[in-house]
Amino acid sequence: MSKGLIIWNSVILLLIPKVCLYAQDRPEIQELMPKQFIDKVEIIAGPSLMLPYGSAYIDSMLRVKIGYSVGLGLIHSLSKRLEMQCRVLWEGKGYKQEQLWGAGSYVHRFTANTTNNYITISVVPRYYVGKENRFHICSGAFYGRLMHSSTKEALYYSNGKMSYSTNPHSQYISNWDAGVSVGGGYSLTSFKGKELLIQAQGNFSIVNIEDNNSIITKYNSIMLTLMLKFYK
Repeated sequence: MSKGLIIWNSVILLLIPKVCLYAQDRPEIQELMPKQFIDKVEIIAGPSLMLPYGSAYIDSMLRVKIGYSVGLGLIHSLSKRLEMQCRVLWEGKGYKQEQLWGAGSYVHRFTANTTNNYITISVVPRYYVGKENRFHICSGAFYGRLMHSSTKEALYYSNGKMSYSTNPHSQYISNWDAGVSVGGGYSLTSFKGKELLIQAQGNFSIVNIEDNNSIITKYNSIMLTLMLKFYK
């Protein structure tokens, strides 16, 4: 785990008790605090754009890939503008690779499409801004556990022939992923105890996907999610 992530988690753990103690001494804040620990629930779904990068020759082979996220968010309101969200997501991540070799009329093309599925848990403080609290900014950390991984490979020969193969979970794929995230969003509409929001979020992984010291492959991602919030 990186030093930056350790510092971030330490700050969050130190601030939460201080916020609670501060609220106990301020009646006006207590009025804004919810009576229930979980006072809102969100259904989350949306696409993501995977942006892989690596070291040396690996980086020139990597290509972008479309992913997705779907899951549930549990929210505890700390004040009128600040809330703490815990997400549990099923995510489709991965990357593509492409490589050419040969010379002249004997050029072959190799492609690989790796799909990694994770169960991801994230803790993200969200702060609302503006008179009507329509806009929000957020920043937090996430941890994902790899549930399934497969790679579809194709080799296109210069003579027109092709070969295909599908490989199960590779021994070189790391079993976990973690990183930090930052983003912002907007409340589209609210109706009958519900609220529909849209959010753009950047995720920055600190884990080497290829669990091999000789290869460094990581991916950042940009998520665009719709969130349907239910008020309890």
